[in-house]
Amino acid sequence: MRILITGARGFVGTHLSNASTAAGHEVIACTRDDCDFESGVAEVRSRMSRLIEEAEPDALIHLTGPLPTSDAERCRLLCVDGTRGLLEALEGFPGTRLVAAGSASEIGTFSEPRPCVDEDVTCNPISDYAKGKLAQSEAVLESGGTSIRLFNSTGPGQGTNVVAGRVIHQLAKGATELKIRETSSVRDFLDVRDAADAFLLAAERLPAGRYNVCSGKPRSIGDLVDLACEVAGISDLNIDVEIPDYQGDFVCGDPSLLESHGWSRKFELDQTLRDFLAWACA
Repeated sequence: MRILITGARGFVGTHLSNASTAAGHEVIACTRDDCDFESGVAEVRSRMSRLIEEAEPDALIHLTGPLPTSDAERCRLLCVDGTRGLLEALEGFPGTRLVAAGSASEIGTFSEPRPCVDEDVTCNPISDYAKGKLAQSEAVLESGGTSIRLFNSTGPGQGTNVVAGRVIHQLAKGATELKIRETSSVRDFLDVRDAADAFLLAAERLPAGRYNVCSGKPRSIGDLVDLACEVAGISDLNIDVEIPDYQGDFVCGDPSLLESHGWSRKFELDQTLRDFLAWACA
């Protein structure tokens, strides 16, 4: 099949492109030069209509989006206006399956541990990024597409804009002191290669809908740091915690729905961090 991927050169997009090619699919990469999703509804609609007509994809996987630290205006342009322009473009191509990247941030967080949440949990987004991603996901679902609710993906190729990336890159540089904001929050960490497999499965054959892409295993930031140090073979590292008494929050996903359709994780977190560290040291 032919798969058009927006954000194909990004962190997830690179792994997804590799997985798609390995599975025998033809990948058409959509970069910012092809379509600037911050350019407004009409421009996005025009650019994407032309690109879809030329590429004739069987599936379109939409990964382009803001960073979690982006301001409200950028989140609105990318998640709301950009998505609207894309959906309007796709109205002319009903045979193209749409899969879009959602985010666990749509859910919000919980002050205390609780069972891992499924796709039907009531969402309480907190940040501008989370609100934008939820608006995008709802629009995609309303259009008959699939929203992949991606939890904390990590692995080779990731930068320092997330906690796992900051930890691994510091270790790769031979840091004698590890600087970290807090260690008590609990998250659900997943290998980016497993996430790529989930996006590909959605493009190939999943029924339309929302799917959690996660490990189902809650881990504190402190546990992540300890495991990263373990795989790096470091036992005497000084850890400088900026807010040592921070009362962390909790969120963890339930992947049962996706697993019922044949998806399963290939990587445990220690292997993910080991591969990430090897990549960062190369």
